[in-house]
Amino acid sequence: MPAETKTQELAIGCADMAELLVVCLTGLGWRMTTVNDRLMQVVATQSKNQRPFTYEFFAKLSWKPNGEGTLLKLEVREERNNWSITHCKAKCDEIMQSVLESAEVMELANQNQPKPTRYGSAKWATHEDIVEAGYWAGMDDSRRLIISPGEDDNYVTLTPEDSAMHALVCGPTGSGKTTSIFIPNLIERLDSSAIVTEATAGNEPPDLYAKTSGYRALAGQQKIYYFNPDDLSSDCINPVDAVRSYSDAQNLAKLIVENTTSKNNYGDDVWPKSEMNMLSIFLAHAAALGKDLAYIRQMLREGPDDLVNQMKDSPVEEVRGEYHGFHKTSREGFRYGVFASLMQRLALWVNPRVAALTSKTTIDLDSLAREKFTFYLAVPARKTHLKPVAALIFNYVLQYAEEQHFEHPLFLSLDEFTNFGMIPGIADRLGIIRHKKIGVMLGIQDAMQLERVYGREDAVIMFGQLGCRIFFRPRTIDVAERISKMAGQSTVYERKVSSTGQIQEKESGRPLIDPSEVMSLPDSKMLVFTPRTSPMLMQRFTWRDYENAMKIPGVVKPIVEIDDRLVKDCQGLKDVQAWQIEGEKKRREEMRESPISDDTVTAEIQKDLESPEPESPQPQYIEPEPEPEEEPESEAAEETPKPEQADDYKDI
Repeated sequence: MPAETKTQELAIGCADMAELLVVCLTGLGWRMTTVNDRLMQVVATQSKNQRPFTYEFFAKLSWKPNGEGTLLKLEVREERNNWSITHCKAKCDEIMQSVLESAEVMELANQNQPKPTRYGSAKWATHEDIVEAGYWAGMDDSRRLIISPGEDDNYVTLTPEDSAMHALVCGPTGSGKTTSIFIPNLIERLDSSAIVTEATAGNEPPDLYAKTSGYRALAGQQKIYYFNPDDLSSDCINPVDAVRSYSDAQNLAKLIVENTTSKNNYGDDVWPKSEMNMLSIFLAHAAALGKDLAYIRQMLREGPDDLVNQMKDSPVEEVRGEYHGFHKTSREGFRYGVFASLMQRLALWVNPRVAALTSKTTIDLDSLAREKFTFYLAVPARKTHLKPVAALIFNYVLQYAEEQHFEHPLFLSLDEFTNFGMIPGIADRLGIIRHKKIGVMLGIQDAMQLERVYGREDAVIMFGQLGCRIFFRPRTIDVAERISKMAGQSTVYERKVSSTGQIQEKESGRPLIDPSEVMSLPDSKMLVFTPRTSPMLMQRFTWRDYENAMKIPGVVKPIVEIDDRLVKDCQGLKDVQAWQIEGEKKRREEMRESPISDDTVTAEIQKDLESPEPESPQPQYIEPEPEPEEEPESEAAEETPKPEQADDYKDI
């Protein structure tokens, strides 16, 4: 049978070909026989009577992808007359000319036609979107938050302005938060100082410290500082040194009380408020004398009555007035109760290790504003009794960051943030440091973890202040549903051609990514929400990307020595005083409880005041090979003279 064949490259995509060909063939009088999008084929026939002859034309059009366009193959044959080749050529040219003209119109329509948005307009960010937002860049600017590996020496990194808007890094334990986000930022951003938090699972070295401190010290010429309340290989920090006014004392007292109060405590709040006020008095007094929390714990043993004369001579006016008012207006049993509860709240400072690590500040804080430094704060996740100490030290460092102007850029890498207890006013403080161009990476396991520590209202406020949000594959459906809702709803528009050539339209809505898809994210992917783009499904870093840098051993710190005098003093703090026994008896009388013996009272008080002892073994770091020029070590935990602090209170 006579036949003519043509091929043609078209700019439109394969998805539009069936509709294009059906429209063209129908317009030229052809009858559709078969339309199959899946096989990418259209078959049509046309009969023509031209006396004395009848022609039966058969057209077969097939296509396949060709780069971003399509390669079309057209075959026309006539099945009744052997001599009709010229008619086949004419029909073939006619069809191809119509296809070319219609393809040009369709291409323009596709470019100018708005996306349907009836059910939502959510979409994934394209590479062009990332470039336009300024997120496609190298590693030259250490102020940029690093998100994802790229290509050709470019990475996906937030602009300095967007990096200062803070980032949430959310994923369950073992999901890859540390490897994909925290380690790359600590390894790459060597021209920026950093404050780093992390939680340890047991007695092994803190992961971020072990894997990044050596590299930052060696390659970044950074001064390394480290605090872990369970590790004597720490720099010493006295949180009372941060108290420079009576309001500072009140803020610190609030932090201690809130981190030593059960979340399930629904009793009368007069007790915690009174304890907070009393602790503020003692903190202001201790700060003026250059003392520490162990000193306050020792003062409390003397009881409310025996401290009257001592507090009369305090160098702080508020201390003298507030203590006099408390002692004069409160009932004896109430005073005993406040003191007894404060002793229990400060029971950690009966521990020689905690007392030694918080007895003095061995870091030259004035030099931090001028030098590049990395401050690592670690806390054992399972030793929850140490959270108050961790919260105190983190608050101390955060307050310093808020007050100082740093010569070098600074960012906060706060992995396992909620393990550091409740930090009062953290939502407002995130806003303060944002204005100082200090970006924060906030690492948590899920939103509920943040709500359990800070409550729903504060957690919502904190979420609202985080410009970038990075999510790893969750393990629970409720978390997946939250992430899916954040991504938004998209409108799905389908335009299909039936097997008989009828064009059918359908419009519906669906989540950009539904919860089941969130829970099925590949290990190599993460979801990223940024201030300037649509959601991004990004490739993530792996441990292999920074394997060599992580092999450099962590910086070895000197061991803090605990002398026998401190051990003896701490042991003596556990002794029950006469006023405690008398106070417990009075309390039982007021509550109309059965009287008990002095020995029973003593045993109960000692049990309540007993502080869990951290385990003895210390994390062992690998001793690094000596370098030709060693990095200067942090100052050893030697006694440093206390500055005269009474003058700090002249304006109180």
